[in-house]
Amino acid sequence: LLGIERARLLKRRLIMFVAVGARPAFSALLTRVFQSKAPESGELRLSIKGEPPVSVQLQAHAAEDGRECRMVLLDITERKRAEEALRASEATARAHADELAVVLAATPAITFIAHDRECRHMTSSSAALRLLRLAVGANTSKTAPPGERPETFRAMSDGRELRPEELPVQRAAATGQAVHNAELTLAFNDGTARTILGNAVPLFDAEG
Repeated sequence: LLGIERARLLKRRLIMFVAVGARPAFSALLTRVFQSKAPESGELRLSIKGEPPVSVQLQAHAAEDGRECRMVLLDITERKRAEEALRASEATARAHADELAVVLAATPAITFIAHDRECRHMTSSSAALRLLRLAVGANTSKTAPPGERPETFRAMSDGRELRPEELPVQRAAATGQAVHNAELTLAFNDGTARTILGNAVPLFDAEG
């Protein structure tokens, strides 16, 4: 872990391998161990000469005579890197979502974007929200969880109300196939209706 032979490690101070910024916290942990005689645990960053920093999880306790601190270090570098990568990915996704929200707000076309294959969550352009008579930020998906589904309209085709899974975006998401020239009549609760014509196209990530 420390990149040095055992014989050369004996009697050397561990703090010399601790990253400079982490040394005060490490010293404080040792102080607590010797004062309280209770076990302590935490995370630490090691600085190994010529190597990338190493993250470790540590558990420490004082010997019964109070003269030694016995410590176990577990290398968690890969886990920390994975956590950092996940945080970066989530930050990127949030940034893209914010960009998308700006684009949708400015788009004059009627646009629906599903964010999962089951179309549980769908965002829409301002024009689409006005058409459906929904508030800004509303979930526009008919396959949304109960309580989130829009109730202002029914989607009709050839005089029949379509089941939610029959709607164009839901079909494209479920099958991975584009749906072209889908004609729907939106029947609103006040008795009025609007007919729309459009396409639904699936988008694929690197894993397909």
